[in-house]
Amino acid sequence: MRIPIREQLALLILTSALIGLAVISVATWITNHAFVLDVRSTRLSLTASLKAAQLASNLDIMQTSVGFIASRVLVQSALQRYGQQSNNSDANWVRARSDMGSAVSGGGSIGQALLLQSKVFPKDDSGPNGPYSVLNTTSSTWNRTLELPLHNEDGSPVLLGDGDLGYPPALYPNLTYSSGQYNYTFNDARAEADGVLLTYDSPPLFLGPWPVNESFALVSLTVPIVNNTSAADVLGWLTVVMDARLVTQVMSSTEGLGNTGQTLIVGPADRSNRITAEAFGADSTGPRLVQYVLPPRSNSTTNRHAKDRGDGPDVPFNASSYPAITRALNQNPDQSDLSNSLISTHNEYDDAVSVGYAIPRVDMVDWVVLVEQAKSEVWEPINHLRDILIACIFGTAGFLAIIAWPLAHFAVQPIRRLREATIKSIEPPNSHPSRSSFESFGSPSPNSDLETRIENSAS
Repeated sequence: MRIPIREQLALLILTSALIGLAVISVATWITNHAFVLDVRSTRLSLTASLKAAQLASNLDIMQTSVGFIASRVLVQSALQRYGQQSNNSDANWVRARSDMGSAVSGGGSIGQALLLQSKVFPKDDSGPNGPYSVLNTTSSTWNRTLELPLHNEDGSPVLLGDGDLGYPPALYPNLTYSSGQYNYTFNDARAEADGVLLTYDSPPLFLGPWPVNESFALVSLTVPIVNNTSAADVLGWLTVVMDARLVTQVMSSTEGLGNTGQTLIVGPADRSNRITAEAFGADSTGPRLVQYVLPPRSNSTTNRHAKDRGDGPDVPFNASSYPAITRALNQNPDQSDLSNSLISTHNEYDDAVSVGYAIPRVDMVDWVVLVEQAKSEVWEPINHLRDILIACIFGTAGFLAIIAWPLAHFAVQPIRRLREATIKSIEPPNSHPSRSSFESFGSPSPNSDLETRIENSAS
């Protein structure tokens, strides 16, 4: 079937324009797709890294505050008399008790304002009080004013500092005492709790956070009380209960989270907040159980993690169900950058998310900071770019389809006029029989073959 020249030209205009538009669109898509995703990925990774650094700094503040209390001279003197002379009289502890009360009741810096309660344990169980604490102190500001999520035998609520339960068992370790050889002439005191060995130079034992209510949580740090005049002479052990606001602030901060983002802190499903080699070693074949350090909070735009919300501590889950956690835990701890991101992944409920992750550089806890956003929000610029390109391609194709035929019609007019002029110029003179005469006798016109060739060539 012969296609007229006008339609051929219209198709040529349309095809040429669409090829050029397709090349530009593909190049724009590839370039901007990679660029936008890289920007989003970097943003998630950087936000997680900054929050992990903030958390590490806050934990260092808490450790420093506890370290100052452990160096109190009056407390150390009372422990020396207890250890060397078995002096457990009230007179031995009266000044130390007053000094410790001042320490945990002090204001001023944020580190001091966090201190709520403390217990001092002996260095071993050979003294008059055995393995139990020798000095208990509660801040005068918080004593019997903070209601704990516990109940006495009569059903009444337990207040902080009120009786045995007023010193929350969840935040105080059960110490098992031992000793080790420091040199040929001296054995240093040691203690173990929740699988963590405490020595004169070990990181603190961090217990908690322990939620008291929806907006308040407590943590505790246990450190050695080392003689100020000796680097390895442990006089006892100190456990301090603190306000966990420096941890919860990292989670509640909304900077860099967008509309659906939230900060999550994940740790091992172990009371000590430490990763055991058996569970997370390279040869481990069992499940890596982790849990949220604090329950994820809801917000007005997302209902993710609804199963964990509002019921206190979270139920442990396998780290493999959340790929970002596995990736974070598998990092080499000696590398300079412990942050990264997964732009397209899922959480433990198979919700499509984008996640930035980082590990705080602290020794007392093995936590992973996650900055999680709904995948739809992270990919919104990409989807917007896709919609723009599709609209441009189809809009341009439709516009060209409308104007290509009129353009081709006017463009072929000179060719059509030339054909008509050529046909007229080669017609035979009037003396010869006209085309109508030949047609009247049923014979073909002499010029019909020529006209056919001219029309074919024009087409």
